Amino acid sequence: MAALADRVLSDPPTDGPVPDALLVSGELEPETVSRALSEWIGEGVVPWIVRPGRPEEEKNWIRVGAWSVLPSGCAPREASAMVGRLVGGIRRANLSNPLTGLPGNRVIRRILESHIGGSGYFVAYVDINNFKPFNDYYGFARGDAVIRSLASVLSSHLDRHFVGHVGGDDFVCIGRGGGFRKALEKGLSEFRRRVPSFYDERDRAAGGIETLSRSGNFRLYPFMDLTVSVIDSDSVLSVDHLARLAGLQKKEAKGEPHAFPLAEDVGMRAGDLLRVMVRSFSEGRCGSRDTKALIEACGLSGDRSVLPELLDVLQSDECPDLRKSAALALAGLPSEDVSESLISACRDRSPHVRKRAVDALALLGGPAVGPVLVEMLEDRSSWVRRAALRGVGMCGWKRALPILKAGTRLRGTGGSLDKNAIEERRAALDGLALISDPEASQIVSSLLEDRDYRPRETAWQTLMMLGGEEAARMAGHHIETSGLPPPGMELMRGEEMAPDSLRRLSVKLCGLLGKKNRCNMQVLITLGRLPGELPEACLDSLSDGLGYMRGKELEELIKVLDRKEVPPPSGRLPQLVGRIRSNRRLLSKAGCVSLMGWIARRGSVHPGLLIEPFLRHGSREVSTAAARAVLCSARRLMESEDRTD
Repeated sequence: MAALADRVLSDPPTDGPVPDALLVSGELEPETVSRALSEWIGEGVVPWIVRPGRPEEEKNWIRVGAWSVLPSGCAPREASAMVGRLVGGIRRANLSNPLTGLPGNRVIRRILESHIGGSGYFVAYVDINNFKPFNDYYGFARGDAVIRSLASVLSSHLDRHFVGHVGGDDFVCIGRGGGFRKALEKGLSEFRRRVPSFYDERDRAAGGIETLSRSGNFRLYPFMDLTVSVIDSDSVLSVDHLARLAGLQKKEAKGEPHAFPLAEDVGMRAGDLLRVMVRSFSEGRCGSRDTKALIEACGLSGDRSVLPELLDVLQSDECPDLRKSAALALAGLPSEDVSESLISACRDRSPHVRKRAVDALALLGGPAVGPVLVEMLEDRSSWVRRAALRGVGMCGWKRALPILKAGTRLRGTGGSLDKNAIEERRAALDGLALISDPEASQIVSSLLEDRDYRPRETAWQTLMMLGGEEAARMAGHHIETSGLPPPGMELMRGEEMAPDSLRRLSVKLCGLLGKKNRCNMQVLITLGRLPGELPEACLDSLSDGLGYMRGKELEELIKVLDRKEVPPPSGRLPQLVGRIRSNRRLLSKAGCVSLMGWIARRGSVHPGLLIEPFLRHGSREVSTAAARAVLCSARRLMESEDRTD
C-alpha cells in the first residue's frame, strides 16, 4: 500500500504498479491532491482515504472523490490498519459474483456513492439486447458463457477502471475522462465481434433465432448487441437517481418510449394545463379524480417543465388528495428542490400526504434520507410508520438493519399484537427483504423458530427472497417436517447457496411432486429459479411428471427440463405425444412451441411422431417450431446411424 502523508505529489511517478489504496494528509488542499492523484494513478478507480485535517474540509474531500475521512484523533498506525482492512474487503468482494468473479451489488453501490456529485467520473451501464430469448433458446450454460465473455472483455480493456457485475446481463463500469470512454468502446467492439460465434451454424446463417416473444408471438430475434448508457456523475443526486437516468437512456437507445410530450398532444404547455385544471377544481368546476389523474400523469410523463406546478400543489392548502397525488408524481422527477419539498411534506397535517411523501423519498432520496425516514417511525399514523419501515430498507441506508430488526417484533398499544402492529411487522419484513446482508437472513430465521410468530407467511417470503444458506436450511427443514414447501418458496434466490445445499434442496423438492399434489407448480417454479444442474436423483421424478401433468404444470415442467439442459427421455416422449394427440387441450399453443423447442435443442425423436398434432397444427407458430424439431431430430438420428456403421 502506498501512502501520501504530508506532501503533494508535485512530481508524480510515471511508471510502476498502480497502488491498492492511498492514505492522504488532511492538511493538504483537496483540489490540488485530486489533480495530483489523477496524474499519478491515471483514470482508474483507486480507493483513497484522508487522514484527519480541518473538520470543515470534510465535504470538500468527499466532493473531489475521497472514499472516506478518518475520525479526528486517529493515530497513523490505526489509519494504516483501516486502509488495509479496506483493501482486504475489496479483494474479498471481488469474488462476490461466482459467475464472473467481478464485484457485485454491494461493492458497486459503495463505489457509486463515493463518486457521485462533482468527482468528474463517468458511470456506464451495459446490458445485452436479446439476451433473454438467447438464454431461453440455448439454455443457461451457453447464456452463462456469453456473460462470462462480456465480463472478460470489459475487465481486459478497462483494467485501470472499475468493472462490476450487477447481475444477469447487466454490468457497471466507472472511470474518468476520454481514456475511459475509448477503452469502453474498444471492449464493446471486441464483444460484438464475438457474438456470432455463440450461435449455431444454422442460426448464424439466419441472422438470429426464431422463438416465442413475451407476448406469445413467434418472431426472429437478431444477434445479441449491447446497449450502453454513460452518465456524468456530476449530474446525479443519489445511486437510485443514477440508475433511473441510466434506465431512461437505455430505453431511448432501444427506441422505447419513456416520456410523452404533453404540450404537443393538448396544444398547450403541460404546466399551464395543470394550473388551469387545479384552479377549476378550486372553483368547483372540475372533479378531484380528474385533477388527480392529470397530476399523476404529469409525473409519469418525465416532462420536467411541470416541476414548479407540482411543487405548488404539494405546498398548497388544496385538498389532501391532490397533495397526495403531487407527492406521488414528484417521485418520478428527482431534484434537490423535490427532495426538500417532500421532506417538508412529511410534516403535512394529512397522514395520506405524509405516507406518499415517505414513499417518494424512499424511491429517489438514496441513503441520505435514512435519518428522515427513521424520524417518521414516530408518526402517529400506522400507515406512515409502515411506509417508513419499507423505505428504510429500500433507500440503502447502512444503519437500517437494527431498526428493521426491532420493527419485526413491534407490538401495539399496551403491548398487544393488534392489526396495526402486525402490518408494521410486515412492513419491516418487506424492508429486510431489500437488504443484501447475511445477518438479515439470520434475523428472519430466528423469527420463524417461534411458531407463534405473526405474520408468519410474510416472514417465510422474506427469507426466501433473501436466499443463501440459512434459507436453504430452513426450507429443507420445513419440507421434512410438513411434507410441503414453505410459503413463498417460488421466490427463493439460490445464487449464494453452496452447491451441496442446492443439490439437497432440489432432491427434497422433487420428492414432493405427485399426481394429486397441489404444490407441483410451486416446486417447478422453484427448481427453475435455482442455479446449476439438476441432480441425477431428480430426473426420474421429473420424467414421471411428463406422464401425468397437464396444462400450466406440464408447460412449466418442459421449461424446467429444457432450461436445465435435460434431454427428452426417449421412453416418455412417445407417451406424451400420444396424450397430446388424444387430448389437444392438454397443452396450450405456447406449451406446444416450448415442447418442440425442447426437442429441437435437446433430444431426438422419430420425426413421424410429430406429424400429428404438431406439424399439422392450426397455429403457424406450432407448425414452424415442429418443423425445426423434425429437422433437428432427423439430423441427430442420421448422425447416430453413421456412428453405428
